[in-house]
Amino acid sequence: MVEEQNLFEPLIERERKRKGRYVLCALAIGTAVICYLLLQIVFGVTKVDGESMEPEIQNGSIAIFCRLEKDYKEGDVVIAKVEGRQIVKRILTVDGGSVFLMGDNQAHSIDSRTFGEIDSRQILGKVICVIRFL
Repeated sequence: MVEEQNLFEPLIERERKRKGRYVLCALAIGTAVICYLLLQIVFGVTKVDGESMEPEIQNGSIAIFCRLEKDYKEGDVVIAKVEGRQIVKRILTVDGGSVFLMGDNQAHSIDSRTFGEIDSRQILGKVICVIRFL
């Protein structure tokens, strides 16, 4: 009886390891799917291109924004799609469905002074975090 048990132990251990790898792969795939959905539906990530928001947001920084935010107010930093480009600007005024955007570094900013007010539906989301690189 003891010899039979010893014969099956390696098989049982191999099966446990195989199941453990299966569970680990399933967890990794599930985590990747959840992260993908969060980045496509809830959050967005964009690279800041230009000096228009300096010194607060530096050129080359990464901005993380919330796509679900729709109640914009003056002073919010947002990501908007204007003329086919994603831009990072601060809301100066909100007038109904129109928004006037302006960069903090006004001398180096192409903003609503150039392209005019935008429709609030052009705003992709509100910036919630900035990752700065040296």
